[in-house]
Parts: sequence; structure tokens; C-alpha cells
Amino acid sequence: MKDFLKKNYFWFIIGFFAVCYIASMAVFTFYDYEVTSSLYNPGTPYGMTFEVLGPILMPFVGIYSIVSIVMNVKFSKKFVKIIIYFLFGLLYVYYFFIGSFTCKYSYLPALFIPAIISYVLWTIGSIFINKHIKAKNLTEIHIKVAWIMFITVLFAMVGSDAIKLTFGRIRFLQLTDKSEFLPWYVIQSHEFNSSFPSGHASRSAIILTLPLILRYFGIKNRPLNILLYFLCFAFIIAVCISRLYEGMHYPTDLLTGFALTTFAFFIAKHKILKD
Repeated sequence: MKDFLKKNYFWFIIGFFAVCYIASMAVFTFYDYEVTSSLYNPGTPYGMTFEVLGPILMPFVGIYSIVSIVMNVKFSKKFVKIIIYFLFGLLYVYYFFIGSFTCKYSYLPALFIPAIISYVLWTIGSIFINKHIKAKNLTEIHIKVAWIMFITVLFAMVGSDAIKLTFGRIRFLQLTDKSEFLPWYVIQSHEFNSSFPSGHASRSAIILTLPLILRYFGIKNRPLNILLYFLCFAFIIAVCISRLYEGMHYPTDLLTGFALTTFAFFIAKHKILKD
């Protein structure tokens, strides 16, 4: 029994947090409106700052993972290679422009052009970083980290947006009366600007991939690792609370967006790095 628990401890932890997620969703389903209404305070410096900071890492991590995989992973069959590269190309464009337009429609629309320029420069920089990593014989660990980043961003972006299109939930700030409020599980018709799940929550959780950089330096310092993850979660929580301030989301939106990326990250990390 002891060996079984030791072998499967990771899945017990995942199961525990899945239960916590389900329980939290069950509670906040009945208090979504009240919680958001009590915290609604749009236009504060805090809310506006994290409006911009929340999704800022997403395009950089997504672009870097795509460039890394394309430069380092060899596909044996030509038609598989063509299909994979085509899909990666679509995702690259998707991350590129979603990141740019996120800036355009935030409180700092002036960042739109600088964001485009920064993504171009980052693409070039990613190419040189990968060449340097090859020269340092770090390709094996690098590819593992790149795949984890790729999977995390894929779930945070494509997964989140697919659910948005399905549920089409109206945002709190768009309500003209409480009678218009509907729980998250009711399919609505606001597909383009859907509230459920929170894109900011799912995209801010991509910051969880940053502590993986320690792997490149062979650092296995558990207290440092815990500290970095603590800071990452503090950032994610700050972003989530800011979305309540701005009336852009309800607690259930934030819980689902956060859970989507977080579960994807830790499961991918466990399967690929065997942690």
C-alpha cells in the first residue's frame, strides 16, 4: 500500500485539487453575482495595471516554444512534418496577433505597435537562444521544457477560447439589471466577448512555466523552487482579483481559467520531466 501511494502521489495531489476546484465552483455558482458586485470598482490603478500585465507573458512563451520545437525536433515522415509545421505556423500567427490585440483593447492601446515589434524581435532572439543552447549541449532538457511550455500555452489560449465560444457568457459590466445574470453553465449568446472562462486567469497562469528555466542551470534548490512558485501564484491571484474589480469576470470564470492552465502545466511537467 505504501509503495502504491508513493508511486501515485502526484495523481492523488491532482485529484485533491480537482475536488477543491469542483467544490469551489459549486459554492461560487450561487454567489458569483454577489462577490463580483461587492468588489466591482472599475478604473483603479490596480485594476488597470493587471489588465495589461495579466496576459503579457503568453505570446513570448508561446512563440519561444514553437521556435524551439521547430528548430530542434526532427520528424521522420515528410507529410507529418508538413502538417506539424503548418499547425505550428497557425498557432504562431494566433499567439502573435492575440497578444497584440490584447494590448490594443486594454488600458494601454499605445502598446499595440510596440507589442508587434517586440514579438518580431523575440522571434529572432528565440532563434539565437536556441543556437546557443545547441552549442552548450542543453538540447535534451531544452526540448522537454519547450514541450511543457507549448502544451501549457495551447491549453491556456486555444482551450480557453474554445470554451468561451461554447458558453458565450455575458460579463458583469455588461449587465443592465441583476435579472440578466445567468450562471456559468447556461449557454448564452455573447460569443465574441464571453466571460467564461477568464482568458486573463488562464493566460496569467502561464507564468508557472518560468521556474523551469532553473533546469538549464542544473539548479535543484527546493526552497528556491517553492519561493518562485509562490510568487507565480501570488501574481495569478492579483490578476484574478483585478478582473473582479473591473467587472470583467465572475469567480467561476476565474477558477476555470486558472484551473485549465494550471492542471495542463503540472500534468505536462509530470509526464515529460517525470517530476
